[in-house]
Amino acid sequence: MKFLEFVVATDKGARRFGLLGETHVYTQEESEFAKGIVESFSTIAMEGSDRATLLNRSVSVVVGGAMEAAARTEGRDREIFTACDWAIELRIPVHPTYDTDSLSAGRKIFLGCLFTVWRVMFPFATRIMKSRKKEPSAQSKKLGEEWAMTMAEGAKRNKIQADKVLELLPECESLLLICGEIHMEGVLAILDGSLSMKKIRESEPTAKKEMA
Repeated sequence: MKFLEFVVATDKGARRFGLLGETHVYTQEESEFAKGIVESFSTIAMEGSDRATLLNRSVSVVVGGAMEAAARTEGRDREIFTACDWAIELRIPVHPTYDTDSLSAGRKIFLGCLFTVWRVMFPFATRIMKSRKKEPSAQSKKLGEEWAMTMAEGAKRNKIQADKVLELLPECESLLLICGEIHMEGVLAILDGSLSMKKIRESEPTAKKEMA
């Protein structure tokens, strides 16, 4: 989890903008960290609607025992409040970047599982690929094509989320975008091309590095 805060110049004056990169399942420390951030903003934007928390909490069930056990060894639990849960609890207005509830339940679960598997397996896959210098097999080519499709979908989601920030920011006192940590860099790259932004804070739940 990571949090970035900016002062942004808009046509209607300066605005506070925050970007919170999260995972599906939180530790208690991350939950408390997220609460402190969420309650300091007047408006929240997040991927999906408030019902998207049901997906977040179901992912760890669907992926099965091994990943669930691994998450628990890190102190993660699907019952721990997420940033979205805190926004609802504190009655802060939540605006979906787009309505993921229009997706079928099966596709939601599939995408959630795919993301979780990627987080677990990517470091190992990277090491294996670096240790091998062979011609790509048909299977590895297929995996490469699937990976390219995943990256394209990620870029599309980055654009949609950035567009929602551009829409909401001038109309509110302060805005926090809650997104997957994997999307932070892509969203910021798009916003940097459209807004005058000055970073005033960068922090994490553990190190809690503050930057003036």
